[in-house]
This record gives sequence, C-alpha cells and structure tokens, in this order.
Amino acid sequence: VAIVYNGEVYNFRNLRTQLGPHTLRTQSDTEVILEGYLRHGINFFQRLRGIYAFAILDRRNDGTRLVLGRDPVGVKPLYFTDSENEIVFGSEIKAVKAASETSLSWSETALKHFLHFSYVPEPLTAWNEIQALRPGHILVWEEGKGTQSIPFFKFDFEPGGKKNYSTLLEETEARIQTAVTRNLEADVDVSLALSGGIDSSLVYHVAHRVQPEIQALSVSFARDPRYDESPLIRQIVDTIGGKHHMLEPTSKVDLDLVHSVFEHFDQPYADSSAIPVFLLNQAARAFGKVLIGGDGGDELFNGYPSQTFLAYTAPILQFPGIASCIRFAQAVSRGGLSRKLDRTAGLVKGGKSLFHILYNRNAWFPPTLTHDGKPVFQYDYQELVESYGSLFADEVPASRENTIVFDYFRKTMLSDYLRKTDMMAMRHGVEWRVPLLDEDLAVFAFKIPFFSKSDLFTTKKILRDLHKKVYPKNISKAPKSGFGIPMDIYLTREEKKKMCEVVGNGECVFAGWIDKTYLEFLIRSFLGKGDSTKISRGAVYQRMLILYNLQRWAMNN
Repeated sequence: VAIVYNGEVYNFRNLRTQLGPHTLRTQSDTEVILEGYLRHGINFFQRLRGIYAFAILDRRNDGTRLVLGRDPVGVKPLYFTDSENEIVFGSEIKAVKAASETSLSWSETALKHFLHFSYVPEPLTAWNEIQALRPGHILVWEEGKGTQSIPFFKFDFEPGGKKNYSTLLEETEARIQTAVTRNLEADVDVSLALSGGIDSSLVYHVAHRVQPEIQALSVSFARDPRYDESPLIRQIVDTIGGKHHMLEPTSKVDLDLVHSVFEHFDQPYADSSAIPVFLLNQAARAFGKVLIGGDGGDELFNGYPSQTFLAYTAPILQFPGIASCIRFAQAVSRGGLSRKLDRTAGLVKGGKSLFHILYNRNAWFPPTLTHDGKPVFQYDYQELVESYGSLFADEVPASRENTIVFDYFRKTMLSDYLRKTDMMAMRHGVEWRVPLLDEDLAVFAFKIPFFSKSDLFTTKKILRDLHKKVYPKNISKAPKSGFGIPMDIYLTREEKKKMCEVVGNGECVFAGWIDKTYLEFLIRSFLGKGDSTKISRGAVYQRMLILYNLQRWAMNN
C-alpha cells in the first residue's frame, strides 16, 4: 500500500494520538492518512480537517485498487481520466494530459460556460474526457471494474434551529478562533495576506493573538486610487500593532505577464484578479512557504450584496410582466443606472427558474446580452443553464435563499476563487490556506438562517459585528471591494491593439458564437473609442480578457 499526497491535515496530531503514536514511524500527516485508511477504511477520511488531495494505491487481496480523495471544500484540485483498464490522475490538468494515452476532445459546453463566467465550472473541464474529482468525495478505481464515486463528507445547506443573535456571535467567534489556530500549524514560517477587507483583517486579529510575530503582507497598486487599499491597511495594522510589509510587485504588469499567468491554468481562465494574487505570492515567498488568506467569509456569511439582492428579488422577478416594467424604467434612465436596469431585466429573459437567474447574474458575459436590439450570442443557451443546474444537483437545498448560498459556494468560489489562489500560490512554492473555510466552521455557518447573516441594508452582519469589537467602525462598515487590478491602465496601447487583433480575427474559436457587430463595439470600447454609457470599464476589459484568453488557449491546444 502506498500514498501520494498534496496539502495539509491540520488535526493530524490528534488523529495520530487516536491511532496510537507508538505504531507510527514518522511525525507526518501523510502517514496518518495512510494508517487511518488501513485501519478504518474510507470512513476514516471523515475525521480529516484540512486542505488535501491524495491517491492511495492498494494492492492487498490480490488486486489493484486506487483510492483518490479530495477535501470537502475543494481547496486542493484533483483531476482524472479513466477507463476500465486505465486511470490517470494529477493535481494539474497538464499532468493528466501528458500521462494519458486517451484521445482528448474539447468540451463545447465547458468552453461556452467559460465564455460567460471567465472560468470552467467543476467538475467539468475544457476536455470531455477529463473531469475534476468532486470535493468531499473519494473515487475508487479497480482494474477491470471502472470507477465508483463515494461521498465521505457532505455539507447541509439548509439552516438548523434558530438561535438568538448574541449566541450566534459568540459561537462564530469561537469557531473562527479554532479554525485560525488550526491553520497556523506548520513547521515553516507562516505569513498572512492582508487586504483592506473585513475577512482578512478579522483573521489577522485572531492570528496575531495566537502568534504575535506573524507577518502580514499586502500588495498595492497605487497607479489607480480606486484599487489602492493602502490607507485602510495601515489603519488595520496600527490597530493591531502587528508586523506588516507592503510589498512592491517584482514583475512588470504587461501582456507578457498576462500570458504567463493565464497559460498556467491549463484550461481557459480569465479572472483578472489572478494577476494581483500572482504578484502577492511572488513577493511573499521571501517570507515563508505558507500564506493565510481571508477567502470564504463572503460565501459563508453572505458578504456579496448580490446574494441578498437575489434572495429578495428573485420571486419578484418571476412575476409576469416585471421584466417589461424594468425595461421601461431603463429606457428613460441614463448612464450607470440604465446599464444596471438592463442587466436586471436580463436576469429573467428567456427563463425564470432560479438557476436561470443565477446563471445570468453570475456571468461576466450574460447569455441574454443584446446589442442594438440583437442577441449577442448566436446559440441557444438553455442547454447551458440546464448543464449549470445539474452540477452538484444532489447537494441543492430546497429553499430559494439557501440555494443562492449553495451556488456561490459550490460554483463561483470552487471553480474561480479557489483555483486562482491555489494555482498562483503553488506556482511560487507557497501553500495558500483558508481558515474561514474550515470544515467545522462551514458546517456551523450553513446552519445559520440566511437573514440572520444579511438583510437589505447590511451584508455579512455577523462578521461585521465581530470586526467592530476590534477595529474602528469606518473599516467595519466599509463596502466590499474585490481584489482587482486596473489591467487596462497597466497595458500599453500597443499591447491593447495586439489583443484586439487576436479577438477580431474572424477565425477565432468563438467566431460563430458572438455577433460580429458586438465584437467590433467591444474592441472600440477597449481602445477608448466606445460609448461609456452602454458598458462599464470593468466589463470592457474583463470581456476582452475572456475572449483573448480563450483564443490563445485554442491556439495552443
């Protein structure tokens, strides 16, 4: 019996004690996973707390059995392709492609999902024959018998019994303390990625209490004040009195860096915030091999305004005639308000199911988009909505608001945010840890009623109230801001023209999917010649990046 393993099991010392330390030969979490499997089988994996992907080769009992496993949140990736007589697996798609003898073909469904979202939603990949192992599942492959997928840890997205708010605050605080303490377990130096947001500064507060010497690291993009959180970060650090470094990017942000960052993902990916995450990890590796982030607080505690907006408006949007009313208001509005009303009306265009609304809301490139009265996309997107709704279908809760929580957690966070942080960190030999996604904390958070976590006026109420106990109110009340980068400012005009040449090529993989006049409009807007009342700056460069990265991926594959 042998094991190969990527990640960290934070509670391995406790598990080692339970197994009987005198029977183990090492002090490693790897041996604990293997010994636990040998004694208790696959049921042992329920006890693991951490971020991990592993493969156990079991040749006992005159057979060959392979057991693949992945952590319940999906922090660590694991991909595979299989047949009756072969299975190939790896933490990166490039490894599976290199080792597999199976002929691979592009998945048109996955590529169209990417076109709308800027990522491919798991367990799909850009190849029909390769898929991601579902989080919290093991895959058992036996020669001649094929594979069987078995869940060992499932989250319940339906809330439990109601508790008073002060009790929720106390229990949340205690669980965050436990989660952060677990994540500080390491035999190398641990640093912390600090932004101006609530989540990372709350984690910083707890981590500093446990390890006062911990270094907080930030990266600043001072060229555009809208993206520079330095003033908030300085206020956070002054409040805590901890150690902090404001890092200067060691790579120039240009088109070569764009290529380097996004080609590393092995399949189409275009979340522009991968660039600052890359730069942060590149600079942070000088401070140690473990970096703790604040990811997950928004998904668990309703940090996105759109979550609460959808919980209130989804039933209203499903009323007959409501879209027409919104369109009328949009027609007499101007600028940003007109764009927002247009986007809202588009949520229910062509379908009113909750997953239809979620698909349109979560898309950078909504499939219902129109330009000069014509559809932008030249295909029937209903199959895409059905495909999207089928992902992790056995985990979908019954209630509307908790389906929204499920969707943000199991789709956008898993396939976009977690892939981004893990791949950009591992590229620099850094392990990115996420204490707010601790299994026990997540189980608890999902049991909290939706409207105890947010309402029409306040997102992430519980974390904000915990935050106010430590930090000045102006920080605790600050609106959410993403970890973005003003990519269009950093790229030169010549670099933008090169991108436009690629996107405007009539032979592109998406040439038959998108209306040509819209492509021309998008290119003009990217070059600063468009109508800013019809499309936002962020939408322009994000959509251009989606198209550009898709075509470059197609050219290289």
